[in-house]
Amino acid sequence: MRLVLLLAYLGILAAAWADDIPLVHDHLTDAVIVVSAEASPQVRAAAGTLQTYIEKSTGARLPVQSTSDDKVALHVGETDYVRKLSLAHGDLDEDGFILKGEDARNFIIIGGSDWGTEFGVYDFLERFLGVRWLMPTDLGTEIPAHDSLILPHGEVREEPAYLSRQLSPMEIERKEPPKPYAPWRQYQFQDTWGRFNRTRTRVEFHHNLKNLFTPSRFAATHPEFFPMVNGRRLIPKDDKDFRWQPNFSAPGLVEAAVHEIDTYFQTHPNASSFSLGVNDLRFFDESAESKARRSGRKNYLGYEDVSDDYFQWANAVAARVREKYPDKLFGTLAYSSLAEPPEKAGVGAGIVPFLTFERLRWADPELRRQDQALTQRWAQKAPQLGWYDYVYGRNYLIPRVWPHLMDDYLRWGLDHHVRYYVAEVYPNWGEGPKPWILAKLLWNPKQSVDELLTDWYVSAVGEKAAPKLAAYFDLWEKFWTEDLQREFRKDGSEIPAWNRRSGQYLPFEIVTYLLAVPPEYLKESRGLLDEAARLAETPTQKARVGKIREMWDIYESSVIGFQADNLWRTADLSTKAQALALLEKCERSIQDSARRKERLDALKEDDLLGHSVYRISVSENSNGADWGASSLWSLLPWIGRDAEVRARLERLSREGETAESRRIAELVLKAAAGEGEPLLKNPSFEEGMRGWETGSARNSSEVFAAGEQSAMLRGNKSLIQSVPITAGRYYAIVHVYQGEKMASSGKALLTLATINNSGKQGGRELPAVRLPLHEGQWSTFVLPFRIDKEVVRIPGAQLRVGLELSGFGADDPLWFDDVQVYRVE
Repeated sequence: MRLVLLLAYLGILAAAWADDIPLVHDHLTDAVIVVSAEASPQVRAAAGTLQTYIEKSTGARLPVQSTSDDKVALHVGETDYVRKLSLAHGDLDEDGFILKGEDARNFIIIGGSDWGTEFGVYDFLERFLGVRWLMPTDLGTEIPAHDSLILPHGEVREEPAYLSRQLSPMEIERKEPPKPYAPWRQYQFQDTWGRFNRTRTRVEFHHNLKNLFTPSRFAATHPEFFPMVNGRRLIPKDDKDFRWQPNFSAPGLVEAAVHEIDTYFQTHPNASSFSLGVNDLRFFDESAESKARRSGRKNYLGYEDVSDDYFQWANAVAARVREKYPDKLFGTLAYSSLAEPPEKAGVGAGIVPFLTFERLRWADPELRRQDQALTQRWAQKAPQLGWYDYVYGRNYLIPRVWPHLMDDYLRWGLDHHVRYYVAEVYPNWGEGPKPWILAKLLWNPKQSVDELLTDWYVSAVGEKAAPKLAAYFDLWEKFWTEDLQREFRKDGSEIPAWNRRSGQYLPFEIVTYLLAVPPEYLKESRGLLDEAARLAETPTQKARVGKIREMWDIYESSVIGFQADNLWRTADLSTKAQALALLEKCERSIQDSARRKERLDALKEDDLLGHSVYRISVSENSNGADWGASSLWSLLPWIGRDAEVRARLERLSREGETAESRRIAELVLKAAAGEGEPLLKNPSFEEGMRGWETGSARNSSEVFAAGEQSAMLRGNKSLIQSVPITAGRYYAIVHVYQGEKMASSGKALLTLATINNSGKQGGRELPAVRLPLHEGQWSTFVLPFRIDKEVVRIPGAQLRVGLELSGFGADDPLWFDDVQVYRVE
């Protein structure tokens, strides 16, 4: 019976598709896939992928063989037939490819290299079968079913717009498991997704000088290769130590680098590049010889500009190596002290500087202009440029998407000499199309981003559900590109401490952006996903919506939990009823946080979401183990004055839902009992301004909260005190009084920052918090915070405590009293 069908099939083809190339009809085929007997394993594997997906889509299995046997043939790579043609595929970029229907019996997939041939196979499957690798795992792969596969005549010739397209942590050639941050299979799924979506790295650029000049090799024989810092030679403690930079002016450093790189290329003949990326710390040489090679100024980031010093060395190294290896490239990082282009040295041939900047920040017009101007300055000095971007998803607790802005800046970059791109993506696949859209735009940013988005949504969940899923992600695109930009400009908002203009990237570990999420966004998002789940038609489509909803459960509970954990910022506890109401909210939030943790634990092994969930779980700022409990600190003034509040808190310290909530309740009770260690001198100003830095405050006995004195500030003034710190839990308490009938309104801020022994800020800045003001009365504010071990490693770590006024008139007074910081753990 099958023979009869096949004969009928061949007869139909001869009559109806004389001008097309028939591969499959009604799930039957007599066609073959042809691969040269001399083809590389990579090309043969690509042919196997082609065979597998055609069979999955049509049910027909095309044999893979080295000759066509006069059958309809799908040629993969340079077969005997292809060699006889004049395709000019040698002119293609190595990742580029040609898809061509040569005649009624031959269709060709050929690349500028084996990589191009492999990518041509993936394009073929997308173009002619509608295959989509939307997300990792089988669930994220869409393979439409087809009865037939008829290929057209004509030619498709494609090359990537961005030659290098690295989306970390995807490594499409990974040979061994990475550090055990997540199960190995989760990395494999992501790597496979990256390969199908052509995210190939072609220039090495990352921190590498510690590997080029290993202390074990050079410290004893060439100590001058290492920097002079604070008058002493800094010799790294071992080969893993990255906290140094080479002395670029040292005699022999160029020759040593050239020898090491030459040895590398001899042992790695297929390597196309070598990284000259500086180490990840700013300890540059301070000798007079090095200083003389520099501009003598600070760059726009406030760091010493060492670009001329570095590029004088890097240019010499690249030029010497390229005498023997003329096609090799050298990537480097243009960040920190190398953020601006060299003024005199220029950038030599073969060197690719990667400009580090988080380009979501183009949503702010000022930062867009800044990055564009810097890119154009580099383009005047460097023959080719790369962009280093920060597209993080896994650390964030709401969907962080901006496809239209992504399209905008990738188009602009392509038009301004940027041909290499790398992003720290670390995706959260609850963000849906973001990584897929980025991969597509890197290949060709001239595509319509709206058509790409529609393609993803329809492929993922079907035509009926697609508009609902699109509206869900549109809402969060608006949040990141519009809503947060308005928050950027609100004086006293919590968001400026996160959405800052300084630096090259945003603080992805800090989650205060959650405070800007309005309740209606949560309700609307839940409704849209529920509708998408209802409208999805197939089990696979419903399962994909289900995965996005599982991540939404984490997102939603994160917003609710973190906002509840920050009720202390705005809590008005002037009455006992208000204090008890806050306590009830805290108890509910603690219970919700416990359930959130259970959901996180349950998803850690999930093949699609587990990598993201693991990171959220282990981060101190996002695991939410004590969310809801921090606001208990606001009850501190009530513990000593009301037995019911105290009893409720004591019960919570014994029976709270989580260990963290029990511990915080216990710490608040200990603080109320006076067990905390006070750090500030003269907190009640009974000794005038002793211990405080101020040129404007004065002692006052007009009003006071304790003792007989307070500190009075007028206008836009401040009070500052710095104290040594160690790691642990702290709280600050401030009493502030606003005078009656003040002529102007302003804001009073409590600011906290860690500084080093030179008074320069280091470590992690804590958010500035606006103090509550009530005309004609005292307000009490309690701020809990934590100092982690990384912060106190800076030399002479201190905490700078500030009380700052702005927006008040010169005659408008505020009084402060009982200002103290306690270490309670």
